[in-house]
Amino acid sequence: MKTINKQLIKITFFIFFIQTITVYGQLPKISDLGEYIWGEKDTYTTLPAIPEKWKNESAVVILSDYDYYYFKGGKALNTFVITRKIIKLNDQAAVNLFSEFDELGQDKELVVKIIKPDGSVNIIDVDKEKVESSELESSYVTFGYRKNVYKSKLAIPDLEVGDIIDFCIYFKERKPIMGVLEAPSVIDVISGEYPIMNYELDVHSKKNFFISIKTENGAPEPQDVSPKKGKDRQYSFKMQDIEKIDPIMWEYTLLNAPYIKFQVSLEKEKKTKAFVGEEKSKIKDNVTKEEVLEYFKGITVFDHGYKGSDKYLKDKGLSQEERIEEAYYYMRQYYLNQFIEAAVAYKNDLTVDNPFQFYAFPKYITEELKFINYYASFLREEKIPFEMIAGIPRSQGKIDNLLFPDDITLFLKINLDPENPLFVSQFGNHTNFNYFPYYLEGNEAYSLEIGDGHRLETIKKVKIPISDYKLNNSDQEYEITFLDGFEKIKVSRKSKLKGHNKVNEISERLNSLNFTEEDHEKYNTKRLYDRLKKRRNKNKYEKEFPAFKEKTITLQKESYEESLEEELDFKIEDFSFEVIETGRYNIEDVLSYKEEFSATNDLLKRAGPNYLFEIGKFIGGQIAIEEGDKERKEDIYMSYPRSFNNTISLTIPDGYEVTGLDKLAVDITNETGGFTSNYSLDGNKLIIKTYKYYTHNYEPNSNWSKMLAFLEAAYQFSQQKILIKKL
Repeated sequence: MKTINKQLIKITFFIFFIQTITVYGQLPKISDLGEYIWGEKDTYTTLPAIPEKWKNESAVVILSDYDYYYFKGGKALNTFVITRKIIKLNDQAAVNLFSEFDELGQDKELVVKIIKPDGSVNIIDVDKEKVESSELESSYVTFGYRKNVYKSKLAIPDLEVGDIIDFCIYFKERKPIMGVLEAPSVIDVISGEYPIMNYELDVHSKKNFFISIKTENGAPEPQDVSPKKGKDRQYSFKMQDIEKIDPIMWEYTLLNAPYIKFQVSLEKEKKTKAFVGEEKSKIKDNVTKEEVLEYFKGITVFDHGYKGSDKYLKDKGLSQEERIEEAYYYMRQYYLNQFIEAAVAYKNDLTVDNPFQFYAFPKYITEELKFINYYASFLREEKIPFEMIAGIPRSQGKIDNLLFPDDITLFLKINLDPENPLFVSQFGNHTNFNYFPYYLEGNEAYSLEIGDGHRLETIKKVKIPISDYKLNNSDQEYEITFLDGFEKIKVSRKSKLKGHNKVNEISERLNSLNFTEEDHEKYNTKRLYDRLKKRRNKNKYEKEFPAFKEKTITLQKESYEESLEEELDFKIEDFSFEVIETGRYNIEDVLSYKEEFSATNDLLKRAGPNYLFEIGKFIGGQIAIEEGDKERKEDIYMSYPRSFNNTISLTIPDGYEVTGLDKLAVDITNETGGFTSNYSLDGNKLIIKTYKYYTHNYEPNSNWSKMLAFLEAAYQFSQQKILIKKL
């Protein structure tokens, strides 16, 4: 199933459609899912023997089977999915993995059968055994009261090593929305963590539907097994004897593993969010740049006459560059962040009435294309030249592999100064102007430009630039002192992040509710509380919002503490956290925060009157390369070039000195990156500085040995101890 996601936006707005759809046609009538799967037509009543070569695998997939059904419901496309798996469990790890099914809901039916080594069969009573979980499936208001519907989970009783689990999940959650003419695209990676004996995927549709299919990396080609008569169409993909894929650090699965991707569409119209072929009778397996241009011609509108920021920008005396930057942040507030309180209140029932009704014709932008249309219209009104860049993530391959519109990420390249262009991508709660997502860097993309009017007219291939590792930096400063006669360690850490390092952490480090007041004042928008008219809404909000906000801050702090323990690999106590600089209003500004905590003497080992101190732990967890991973055939795909500075200042207690410092001086650098460290003594302070960097976001496998050199040096440093010696 498709798993690649675009940039996450913290505040999501939900629109619920309640419909009754009657489905006719090819979908089998399933009144009893167990009978349908395990009935007289089941070809797996007698199971094949496990191949000898896989006897020692944790588990072996005997069957991995998917059926996708597509039907027309009214003027929309309806999708149902039936998935069946038969798996032999050879060790406790596999038993643990398949002993529980979660996220069961109203639109997901499950049947499970356990086959014991002696041949006995136990069909699980799912309705009896499943229990309600704490995960919310849906929420709605009826008669003034909120109704929450929770998902269920199922624990499989008496599952043991040697058992075979045979289960089927019937997904019915994809209800059609009227006017939507295409089904969600699907990417199915065939190989997985277990070997597969038999794989089959079938796509069932109608002969008058459009379908796009592409297979890569040795995946089977589609076989047309449609009945000769009638309107039904079926494509089948079959494969056998599939070896497992061992997870490898810094590898993109879709570049090496066999996979199938496809999409079904009803119509060829401008509003169809799919690349549709010319003929319904033929599979579409590629997309030309001309098709990309025509597709975006139909859905981009750069003549909104956007004037939303004019009043805010008026009489500020800004340059053109300053003006378009300020407009970005104003739009971020006006079309997204001013609704944070309403979204939180709606989701958590903090007002009696729907809080969005207190906004006059609320306009919020959470879709990338809508943002592009609005901001590009602003640039056009300002007579500022720009290009729309359409790229796909490096993890998806090259732009020539494009098959679905929803694989595309859009951003704008602003050519005020063609030698130093500016970039704009869809805003989130804390995003910056002059930024585009790291996962596009270095890939080819399409550049689309408007002509004399407001429509896109030309398209060409371009290469997206790669950022500099020096600009994607994390700088951390530690102050370490010993307390209570070496019983405790007190630590203060200040962190400064910039570039992609900042962007990747900012949403986790900042609580949006802490900045709503500041943003409302800065951009002259009204708080939700000031919009509430009825006393019952004000009373409920006054009573419940502060407690909710405090709870989120507490949970966030706990999450930070857990993350820090994982990073440093030791337990901490007395944790506190403070944001110093948010970095929310300029890409060049850092995200800066301070953490203070203490740790017990687990990092200290007494040796007579002296102490061994694990000072290397304070550069954070480093990559430990296992012996089997030192040989590598695959190329190295990393997120982006990046760098990390650490400064550790240790106060040496009176009456002690530090020895064993020679191991703290390291200098390993080459064209792929490096790790360096040095130390100095300043009075009673030991000061250690380290620097680690990755020069590129990609290295050929021939450079793996060069990367190993500095990766292993960094890991060895993280294991270093110094001796705090009694004078």
